[in-house]
Amino acid sequence: MPSCAAERSSRRRTATCLSSSRKWESPRLQQWLELSGLPGVYVEGRPDRPRRAEVLVLDSGGVSFLARRNQDAIATIRALVREGAWPPLIPSVVLVESVSGRQRDDAAVNRLLKTCDVREELPVRLARRAGELRHRARSGSAVDAIVVASAEPGGIILSGDVEDLRALASYATGVRIEGV
Repeated sequence: MPSCAAERSSRRRTATCLSSSRKWESPRLQQWLELSGLPGVYVEGRPDRPRRAEVLVLDSGGVSFLARRNQDAIATIRALVREGAWPPLIPSVVLVESVSGRQRDDAAVNRLLKTCDVREELPVRLARRAGELRHRARSGSAVDAIVVASAEPGGIILSGDVEDLRALASYATGVRIEGV
């Protein structure tokens, strides 16, 4: 029996169960899952799939996207849970760009954070690696560099700011950036 990345209900647009004969209902989710290397996700002509990602890391764009709780965000979360990629890692410095300090505005983000692995500490080794990536790429913020360094080696970053992160990831070991 094929594993399911998400389910389809009559009112929600989500991804369907995986198999070589079925396609996804949401092309964007299909593309992201196929590139993510998550277990149970097969690409036509690639029997060597699935590949498991080391870690899924969210930047502020990924946090904002998943906190919205719209149909695409819910479908993505369900797919990630079913494929064993949940909870994602969120470096605590990402919160600087994700919250405003106003309880009403931050409620959705806070609800999401309760289900994620928020890394509160920034080890010296990780900070040095982020500094190196930022220096080599000559672009991106310190927060972006920490996100990329946290995804090494071989992780996936779910982001709304793919341009700066791709520049940083080009100097990282096996890190892939997926836009939302």
